[in-house]
Amino acid sequence: MADRRRRGTGSVESYVDSKGRERFRARIVLESGERKPVGVYDSKAEAERMLAAVLDETVDAKMAKLAGITVHAFGPGFLDKREKTDLVRGIKTERNRWKLHVDASPIAELTMSEVTRRDARAWLLWLQGRRIKYAHKHSRNGKKLSRVTMQNALNLLRKAFDVAVEDEICASNPFAGVKLPKDKGRTHEPWTYLAPEEQTKLLAAVPEPDRYMVAFAIGTGLRQGEQWSLRWADVDEKKMEITIRYGSEGQPTKSGKIRRVPIFGLALDAIAMVVARRVRNLKGSPLVFPALRGDRRQKGEPDDWKAWVAAAGITRNVRWHDLRHTCASSLVAGWWGRRWSLYEVKEMLGHASITTTERYAHLAESALKLAARETPGAKLLEENNP
Repeated sequence: MADRRRRGTGSVESYVDSKGRERFRARIVLESGERKPVGVYDSKAEAERMLAAVLDETVDAKMAKLAGITVHAFGPGFLDKREKTDLVRGIKTERNRWKLHVDASPIAELTMSEVTRRDARAWLLWLQGRRIKYAHKHSRNGKKLSRVTMQNALNLLRKAFDVAVEDEICASNPFAGVKLPKDKGRTHEPWTYLAPEEQTKLLAAVPEPDRYMVAFAIGTGLRQGEQWSLRWADVDEKKMEITIRYGSEGQPTKSGKIRRVPIFGLALDAIAMVVARRVRNLKGSPLVFPALRGDRRQKGEPDDWKAWVAAAGITRNVRWHDLRHTCASSLVAGWWGRRWSLYEVKEMLGHASITTTERYAHLAESALKLAARETPGAKLLEENNP
């Protein structure tokens, strides 16, 4: 009979041999799942002692092997684990981030255990000096990496070394506390939004049926992944609302929560046109805005996006994500009717914190001025100074 032991520490089984003597068999479990015998002994104490000795040797050998693993070799296992246990939404992006900013760096060939804080700072300086280099012609070729790109790469490496510390590969995390230099600040917002007349011009410049897709994005403020993942089963035309379940293919939303969003105005008109077109064409796709073959659209701006923006006479850089900002800005400023509060916009867009929504607060200044004009206040000076 085998004694119950902590999982992964082997087993000691007692049995009676052919001569009627009680014997004790010790076994360990290999990483492959195979059970390997250690030996048969006359007493339980001896079997336990020999099992412990073999386990210590196994652990020491394993740790020695892990201690010699390079940063480059550690990456695939770390990312696989994140995909399986942490359910990371953008694991493909993280794999690409590791390839570009870790595997291509001087730190890649160092072992995890020998990376020091000096190495971490040197890596950060290397990252700051990098230039964007696409394989094809691109307007950003030759420019420095954005602060967001560098911060994401730093966060990923910090997480990797956190795991290495937990696995006892490293004694400490050399990236803990390492930070990017303070941002120098900016004289303009890194994002933009479309004013009412620009919204009208853009929609006029986009041909059908893509026009409905753009109109729906403006009218709901959905993240692109949420819109591309929206299914007909989650559209309730009677209640005039949609249920947002997915942020990317098969993955939850950015906040990890399901939310229900009302559809009204521009979005309601757009969904009505999509419904009518779906009835005519009978594509059969469960998605509301599928690609031409009925499958999910790829991440990124539609192929003709820049051409549509140019045709609308808009000369500044406008991204697809700025349609989300356009929705929030329009609601806060009252361009579509009643002015929405920041809390209402937060719930509509699915922000985790009101702090994120407060970026639109300056658009509510006109509402504050209107309130001031409609509040004459007390005339104390006139009353006390006849």
